[in-house]
Amino acid sequence: MEATKRARIMIVEDDDDARYALRVRLRASGYDPVTAPNALYAMRLAQRESVDLVVLDLGLPDVDGIGLLRELHGEPSLANVPVVVVTARDAATAAVAAHEAGAFAFLQKPVETQVLKETISRALFFRRVGALRGGVLPPAERPAPLGAGQ
Repeated sequence: MEATKRARIMIVEDDDDARYALRVRLRASGYDPVTAPNALYAMRLAQRESVDLVVLDLGLPDVDGIGLLRELHGEPSLANVPVVVVTARDAATAAVAAHEAGAFAFLQKPVETQVLKETISRALFFRRVGALRGGVLPPAERPAPLGAGQ
């Protein structure tokens, strides 16, 4: 019997405790998490290893998370990788900026495990649908981002 591939999720979070907690939660949920403490490491990791989804904090020490989001989607091999923003930033301004930069969803910290799992599952589903349709979903067909505080 062939083993089911676990989705590889890159967690980009500068806070050691938060990064560890996310890794544990995602592993327990059946995913294969890899971690990056900053934007530079995240770009190198994403270019070197195949990732299916990125969970991204916006407050990074080297590059703002919105800048990293734009860089990730600017790489042809990463253009289809959905990004779920999980941040403590103010939802009113950060959610709009994240969505405009291409984020699939915006979740405000602290986020419940079930909400995170459902958001990731939804993002991975839309990625598969996009791949079946020949690539990235056009902006008009992308699902609306989940609101802040969910």
